[in-house]
Amino acid sequence: MVFILKGFSQEKASMTDGLKKNSVYGTAGVWIEDMYGNVTMNYERMLVVFPASFFQAISIRSGAGPWVAWLSEGINCFSVISVVGGRSSSHFETGMGVLFTYWTESKEWHPIVNDRHFAGNFGYRYQKPGGKFVFRAGLGWPEGFYLSLGFCFR
Repeated sequence: MVFILKGFSQEKASMTDGLKKNSVYGTAGVWIEDMYGNVTMNYERMLVVFPASFFQAISIRSGAGPWVAWLSEGINCFSVISVVGGRSSSHFETGMGVLFTYWTESKEWHPIVNDRHFAGNFGYRYQKPGGKFVFRAGLGWPEGFYLSLGFCFR
């Protein structure tokens, strides 16, 4: 009986000690110079977790949402593979991926900027190990200067 209770308490502790593997968050971003703004909804899943390393996880994120620029509008859809680093509640994150952009006026899929089908970001992430809250801020494409707010779950 002691072994069962001890095993259960260690399993429960290990579940709350690390970062939760799933996140859902909204992101708002702008490029002031180009008068461009966007809002996206994102789902992120940590694929590989390194509990004893400075690099906490490798994750994949998918997002989509509307964008508006001077006399133009459309929808961005993207997927990014990211690396999350840091040991406490404060982390850095960086990632690269692909971007598909739909233009409403021409009803076509093509990039906002010539031949720019990539997506990526570099930023700060607040996610407490075992916590339910995620906050992100940084610079990326297609988000621009962005802020994200959402929640995490197993």
